[in-house]
Amino acid sequence: MKGLHIPITGLSQPRRRRLATWLLAVAIFTAPLLLIPIAAGRHTFAWQIIGGKREHWNGILTAQWEGLTRIYLWSANGALQRSVDGGMTWMILQEGLPRDQWGRVQLLDVAVSPQDGRQLAVVASEGSYVSLYRLDGEDQWQRLRQLPAGTRLWPLLAGWFGDANLLWPTEGSILAFDEQGHLQKNIPWPLGVKPAQLLLGRQTLWLLDQKGDLWQRTTKAQTWRRFCAVPSRHVFQMVTAEQKGGALYLLGTESLWQVSTTNGTVRRRALPPGAPLQLVVHPVLAGYLFLLSSNGQIWFSDNGGARWRPLPESLSAAMARYIAIDPVQPDRLYAVGNDGLWWRQQGQPTATATSTATPTPTFTATPTPTNTPSPTATPTLAPAHPATATPPVTLTSTPTKTVPPTATARPTLTATCTNTPVPPPPAVTPTAMLARTPTTTVSPTATMTPFPTATPTRTPGPPPSR
Repeated sequence: MKGLHIPITGLSQPRRRRLATWLLAVAIFTAPLLLIPIAAGRHTFAWQIIGGKREHWNGILTAQWEGLTRIYLWSANGALQRSVDGGMTWMILQEGLPRDQWGRVQLLDVAVSPQDGRQLAVVASEGSYVSLYRLDGEDQWQRLRQLPAGTRLWPLLAGWFGDANLLWPTEGSILAFDEQGHLQKNIPWPLGVKPAQLLLGRQTLWLLDQKGDLWQRTTKAQTWRRFCAVPSRHVFQMVTAEQKGGALYLLGTESLWQVSTTNGTVRRRALPPGAPLQLVVHPVLAGYLFLLSSNGQIWFSDNGGARWRPLPESLSAAMARYIAIDPVQPDRLYAVGNDGLWWRQQGQPTATATSTATPTPTFTATPTPTNTPSPTATPTLAPAHPATATPPVTLTSTPTKTVPPTATARPTLTATCTNTPVPPPPAVTPTAMLARTPTTTVSPTATMTPFPTATPTRTPGPPPSR
């Protein structure tokens, strides 16, 4: 049979009408299918899923080692996984950790060193105890310490502080462990201080107490001193920027506070709409921040939080519960939640831009009255130790400059304070329950790329191997 041939001329008038109607229906049905590739070429969804489907993830951490990014994910049912190839393959790490009577691993906290992505530590429930474990170079778990269950604990702090690279804050003191997992020393708390938040910067330990006083301890001073005061008791996250002129950022339920690490100046920054969940500092660009709201919207700022812009095409609130930046390719932004691990290009502007202006919507906060507390004269122990500066990265791409509408004037709340020496308290026996707050660690490197105009369609990648 050479082919189908319909003799139109031999058909009657009714049959011709039916045939024409049939051909018209086929054309109407197939026309949208032919237009799909054209529409996809013009615009695609910015986010792409790269793994972890059908899993409720409780957190994400990124760190680098030997030029490769290590991504760590953990879930409520005890799953702990690692990827070193951008999420293409995953390695299960929870084997060897203690399990409960139902065979599940109860992870209370996870921390990774920003300087060495291999240094992973977890706090796990183990019957009537709470245990600290570290993953060694052969991916074997080593138990470092065990405390009675019910003892007050603070989140793990991974990173170098003198000869120690892992700090476990407990109710009695801060336990400092060296690279081999040996307990090096106990760091006492400031006398009479009730800790609220802790942060490990570059060879500097920061502590925010429940009264709003910020304390500093360096490896050189070997003692705590009051650095400044933050006029807010509702801070639930502290992050630090390690670039030149870096600052501390204290995220609260209603405000963001920027603290200078050189002179203790405190500035209040307004937050965009939506309840804040997590703040992430860019590892390369100074003053560049990402803020995740409870509705899933991600905001970004290029001036330390003075002005916020919404990131286009955000995920839903269930799909974006935690975010992280790739330390090796800092133009990559990750998000995890109740439906896998997603990534997208950030597309932030670079330092050198052309004169072409492209207005974008911005969020402008209303002015608030300026409040300047009076300084209190107290003895001074030592000047504030500034954070070590990191050389800036030369950016090669030259996208168009984004010029937002003129913003209204913002007030600056300046708090001045002096440093008060505090003698170390007597050693106290450590005693644990985790009061978990999100922490973010970043390490500088890499180059930036502009917003993509087209990305692959959102086809789910292969699920992680378990």
